[in-house]
Amino acid sequence: MKNAITSPLFLTTFLIIIASCTTNTDNTNEKTAIIPPIQENVKAIEVIEPPVSLNNTKSIIIYEDSINGIQLPFKKKDIMSELKSTFKGFEIKKKIAQQDGPDFHLFSVMKDGKKTLNFEMDYEDTLKLDLMTAYDNSIEDIYGIKIGDSYAQIKKKRKGNIHSSTESYEMRNTYVYFDNSNIIYGMTGKTYIPDEDPDFQLSEEQIKDWTVKSMIWRKQINVVEESIKDYFIPDSPNNKANFHTPARDGGSTDMTRTIFYINKGTTYDIMDSHMFNGQASAIQTMTVQFSANEMKMTKSVSTTILETNKKKGYNPARIIFKIPPTGQTISWTYTDIPGDNIKCTASWIMFRLDGELKKGIQVIKQYEEMTSNTIEYYVKGIGLVETRFQDANGSTMRPSEKFDGLNYDTTAK
Repeated sequence: MKNAITSPLFLTTFLIIIASCTTNTDNTNEKTAIIPPIQENVKAIEVIEPPVSLNNTKSIIIYEDSINGIQLPFKKKDIMSELKSTFKGFEIKKKIAQQDGPDFHLFSVMKDGKKTLNFEMDYEDTLKLDLMTAYDNSIEDIYGIKIGDSYAQIKKKRKGNIHSSTESYEMRNTYVYFDNSNIIYGMTGKTYIPDEDPDFQLSEEQIKDWTVKSMIWRKQINVVEESIKDYFIPDSPNNKANFHTPARDGGSTDMTRTIFYINKGTTYDIMDSHMFNGQASAIQTMTVQFSANEMKMTKSVSTTILETNKKKGYNPARIIFKIPPTGQTISWTYTDIPGDNIKCTASWIMFRLDGELKKGIQVIKQYEEMTSNTIEYYVKGIGLVETRFQDANGSTMRPSEKFDGLNYDTTAK
């Protein structure tokens, strides 16, 4: 992950960058733009039929499920011949594109050496379209929106609930999107962002004068409900997560943390061990059970410098973790194992991990009688990936614990 920006405030222009602008050769490094999280509980998307003339490349129109007669997503076949027949007079290029994450297949539609459209394929399934991006201001969508249109024009031309999302960390791209729609707008404009604040989200007031830089198509999947377990427990077979406390110079300190996730059938034992120089300084194990949107602690065992194997039972069970409703936040309070009262607020975020932006949950923990907060980040299929502190002014500080990886430990039973 790149070094954090060091100036107190910096002026930034948000640009949607999908391809590197260094060269047009086949060795170009491509930077994939990551869009807002796939929507849950998506209703049926209205299908608007394309015009009769399918090969009229003088007018390129993006629909919810097609572009100039080409079905989106593509049928499972090599799309090159269909792109050539549809976009006559354009140059069609296919290459292997590179990014921070895995390489992927890329089809580019070009005119006079300039990018008009990019079709990015899934890195695992090269026949599956991941997303399409339009760059040319001659292209419009079915709602009449073009590149260069203002945020106000988007609101005027489109109906429904409008949302915006700003990426965390390096790229910091900002997108505007609607419920139940596959079409997303990459925005560009100027604003100030607080230093080292990966959770900063632009408000509608801040982007009201922004314009459309690109138009993105990506299929929104009808997901009935997210599972809270998916965001707290790693995907099988992994049952062990390792962390370290980073030093100010970017290296590692002697403080580490290991969490074991032990499946007991109807419950999980979560054993959390904090270590210094390889020796445990505190070990806490909580037995938890999951419901549709909550994780509750039913009992615990704690060993610290002050106590050994201190056992507690909780009736009623204590709510440790909640999953927020789609696009919303959720709050709750509980008393942890040492007896601290904690107010928690969970919200959806995008978290950059190993160069890829992933859907995640941010939990801000406010401890009673303390001025600073703890922020925890959870990623689907992994669980906890990072912990940070937030000072009394609301500024997010450098990570206090960073994720080193998952593995399977046969002794964790």
